[in-house]
Amino acid sequence: MTRTSKPNEDDAATRSKKLKRTGINTSVLACGTSNFLVEPLVTIDQAKEVYNYALDAGIDMIVTNTAYKVAEESLYSVIGQRRDEYSLSVGTDYRTARLDR
Repeated sequence: MTRTSKPNEDDAATRSKKLKRTGINTSVLACGTSNFLVEPLVTIDQAKEVYNYALDAGIDMIVTNTAYKVAEESLYSVIGQRRDEYSLSVGTDYRTARLDR
């Protein structure tokens, strides 16, 4: 896997928005974990290249799910050293809390 171009300021990844409930400002694009870390279709080195490229491009939201049991651990081994550069969104199949609106 080789990078074909460098991210630039016109890329969608550089656009961001503020999330309503948390107030976190994050990129409008996110990077998921299922194909790279759950059912490894790529090597760890390739996953490192993909996630580092995403972070370099300005994508600062990583999305995973509790169903992907090993994704969080794998993600830490891939880009854990850059943890302060991204938000991690963990979805679940169950809703146990009620939010007052």
